[in-house]
Amino acid sequence: MKKRICLAALVFALLLGSLPVTAGAAAWGAELFQTPQGPSNTVLPNSLASPSALRQQIQYIYQAAKRGAGTSTFKGYCAWYVNWQLYLLGINREFVGGNGNQEFDNYCDLTRSNGGYNITAYPAKSYSLRGALNAITESGTKDAYNILVGFQVGSGADGLKYGHTCFIHGIVDGQVYYSESFAATVDGVKHPKGAPIVCSIDTFCDYYTWAVLDGVILFTIPAAHVHDKGTFLFQDTGHPHSPCYQCSLCGEIWQDTAVTQYVSSCRDCNLPETPAMNPMEPAYLLGTEISFSWEPVKNATRYVLYLYRLDENGNYPLYERIDNAFSGMTRSLPVGAYRVQVQAVNDGYTGVETLAAASPSLSFDVVQFWICGKYGHRWTEAAVAEPTCTAGGLRSLLCRDCGETLGEYLSPLGHSYGAATYPVLPTLEEDGCKETVCTRCGDRVLQTLPATGRNPFVDVIYTKFYYAPVVWAYETGVSYGVDVTHFLPGGACTRGQVVTFLWRAMGSPEPSETGCLFQDLTPGRYDYKAALWANETGIAMGVDETHFAPDQTVTRGQFVTFLYRAMGQPEPGEGSPMVDLTPGRYYYSAVLWAWAQGIAGGMDATHFAPEAPCTRGQVVTFLHRAFGEA
Repeated sequence: MKKRICLAALVFALLLGSLPVTAGAAAWGAELFQTPQGPSNTVLPNSLASPSALRQQIQYIYQAAKRGAGTSTFKGYCAWYVNWQLYLLGINREFVGGNGNQEFDNYCDLTRSNGGYNITAYPAKSYSLRGALNAITESGTKDAYNILVGFQVGSGADGLKYGHTCFIHGIVDGQVYYSESFAATVDGVKHPKGAPIVCSIDTFCDYYTWAVLDGVILFTIPAAHVHDKGTFLFQDTGHPHSPCYQCSLCGEIWQDTAVTQYVSSCRDCNLPETPAMNPMEPAYLLGTEISFSWEPVKNATRYVLYLYRLDENGNYPLYERIDNAFSGMTRSLPVGAYRVQVQAVNDGYTGVETLAAASPSLSFDVVQFWICGKYGHRWTEAAVAEPTCTAGGLRSLLCRDCGETLGEYLSPLGHSYGAATYPVLPTLEEDGCKETVCTRCGDRVLQTLPATGRNPFVDVIYTKFYYAPVVWAYETGVSYGVDVTHFLPGGACTRGQVVTFLWRAMGSPEPSETGCLFQDLTPGRYDYKAALWANETGIAMGVDETHFAPDQTVTRGQFVTFLYRAMGQPEPGEGSPMVDLTPGRYYYSAVLWAWAQGIAGGMDATHFAPEAPCTRGQVVTFLHRAFGEA
């Protein structure tokens, strides 16, 4: 006979009759089993317990124990709580009272086996709490289920001392799944009484440092155990299925897949009414506990919750089925779009027949919601209407997690004009024109270029950056050509030339001293007065006490420094993108000032080249920007 564990619900009335219950447990267990909406439990004793199943089991048992104890609080009644958890595993003994460590000691006395379980004790005199749990799980590498922990002394919310017990449903991958009979704040997170708590073994042990360990008990089913047929259990209806049984030895539930049956007859001939789910938010952030709640309905003995998740094909296959769901239950779900559906089930169908009758359950309309990442939607492009130079576009975005769509406006790109061309160059008397064309849309712009005026130099072309500065220098007398028709704009400038150009741009002031300190300057030279003026004003001193070196090539850094000093050394700018400027160099502040004022740019976007020769075209351009532009 092929057997497998069946994660199905059991009917409370038959379960009560199938389990060997002591008088104390039966007194409050029977009352609970007759509660129409009391939760049932899928017992997972030693295997197949996923983390979600363990959380679900904790929720069920808390509700059951709460009703079984007949109180809304477990203050001082931890033994009620633990007894119920063990009771559903088929481990039964006469209930003694609320003192936790007394109950623990009584379970130690069961010895060897009970309800099909082997009982192994880890006494406090031989183990610490952490040592016992590590021994059971082989230091977290092996899963374990059904562990009872006892403490001799515990502190209640009222500060009083009393014995205590708690029950660990399972330790999976080193994570402890348990609950408490009181509100517990574990690792900074507050958990209401009976709520599932998940933490590491170390965190669990650290939390209970306030209590004196009584010991630890592990309940396990022998590996060689074979289930007997035991008691027949009811299953969900509405589809073919195999019957489920509960083993009379250990209480574990299994399914006989060799037989297909159908539950058909009704206890009171009434299907449940249609449930109404309470409103849900349409969207949640990842990490949010999603709450599912609905109003109770007539003739329902339990509820089944179905979660469907959107796949990459746009379909909603079943993601999770939660048997014995209860209103107010919560789930942490990964990102995605979901549909949720609940069934109200009447477990009163007692006959076992072949396929014949209608389903004894009724579902309400599907409710949709979605979950996105901690930082909101993760958008991908679904469709794009491209923007143009003058008109905006539209991009359609799709969230890859939940399927939400969003339309995003795209601003116009604006024209991107390429390099200018000159269909007609201006002459001395005639205007010319400049043309630019947008590289994206082909838009053409024509600009009139005025006649050049006085430009006698054949090597100064209109399209060059130094054209206007050379014409300005020639017309104002700041600088002349190297001959009548040539300016030589690419030629290097000497120290004598640049101080002369600068001296003329500033109005050719007379030097105060007529005597000359420099052996390499003679009266009558074109640069004689300019050099004396530059030296006595501190704009450009000699290379030593007796030499000015007027014929030495001047660098870009040197000329910008001369110009900066002539302007009174104003405050430099805040910085520049030039990577070849070193703070502390004599030209550093001068170059920052010239760059910020638009007087001198770099040789490229990130280099100024302060040690490169300064050409005649560059010198008159810097002077024109400083003195000639309106």
